[in-house]
Amino acid sequence: MKWLLFDFGQRDATVNAAREGLLIANVGFNATHQRLVLEVSQSFYAYNLARESVKVAESASQTAGTVHSAVEARVISGLATQPELLQAEQQRAQAQFDLEKARGSERDAFVDLMEAVGLSPALQIRITEDFTGSVHFDLETPLATFVMRALAQRPDLVAALAKVRAAEDKIKAVKASYFPKITGLASVGYGEERTSLSASNTFDSSAPTFGAGLAFELPLFDGYLRDRTLQAARAELQAASEQLEQNRDDVVRQVWKSYTDLRTAIRRGAAATALLNSSQSAYDAVLASFKQGLSTYTDVVTNESKLTSARNAVFETQSAIYQAATSLAYAMGELGNSAGTKEITHRK
Repeated sequence: MKWLLFDFGQRDATVNAAREGLLIANVGFNATHQRLVLEVSQSFYAYNLARESVKVAESASQTAGTVHSAVEARVISGLATQPELLQAEQQRAQAQFDLEKARGSERDAFVDLMEAVGLSPALQIRITEDFTGSVHFDLETPLATFVMRALAQRPDLVAALAKVRAAEDKIKAVKASYFPKITGLASVGYGEERTSLSASNTFDSSAPTFGAGLAFELPLFDGYLRDRTLQAARAELQAASEQLEQNRDDVVRQVWKSYTDLRTAIRRGAAATALLNSSQSAYDAVLASFKQGLSTYTDVVTNESKLTSARNAVFETQSAIYQAATSLAYAMGELGNSAGTKEITHRK
């Protein structure tokens, strides 16, 4: 039996390096899981936006039909010209084209969502039409707090730090190999002897044997193997440290950008809602005026286009809010952790 008694910490350093490697593998799985959640979430919001775009295109097509009917009525009464009727027909055809284009984008977004989930696009499933299940943040919290939370829990930062510690443990193990090792030795056996005086006279004797001792091991020369191994470990530590610093900088930038995008999207959402209300009122007024012969067809088409654009803006900003919140949760390493976020609140 041989038992290592003392090696100046080489064995402990090797075990610690192995544990850091296990930690790297575990947080690597967590990082992959969060990336998957991010991809599915973004695809879900994109698909919902595509569906809302179809609704807007359908509304625009109905509006173009309404304008076309109004122009026809004015032509019959002699208040509109034939070119205006042709323009109304062109606008109605354009709205129908935009509707089919929006439906095509919706189908493409559905395929992307199914691919992100890992399902076949041929599978018929029902997907909620609400922007539900999103992560939320209290935007009254200082940005520095978000940054510190991200630096403490981002999986890639945890893995980068574990690589630094593993490299440090490797250096400790190599340095310890320069020092002697003390080993305890023990043995047990059974010995037997036979003595012959003649062909017919033999004497047998047997007894157990025991032994114990200490071994002192000190390599004197190994062809500079330990020196080269130490140099490689130090280079690995330097590379791991530089990667850690780069990851920290990337995390700070991602949190800043996602936080800014979220606040901007919220402000844009409020502005888009006000724009939609004013555009709807303006369009209704101009259409009523046009039917009475007080406005031109150009005024109607202009306000119709603005109304369609305002409707799209509302849904685009709504999707942008949820996408930015999801990106911020991913940047902080909290995506998929429902307990780590709160409802969105902000000052107007």
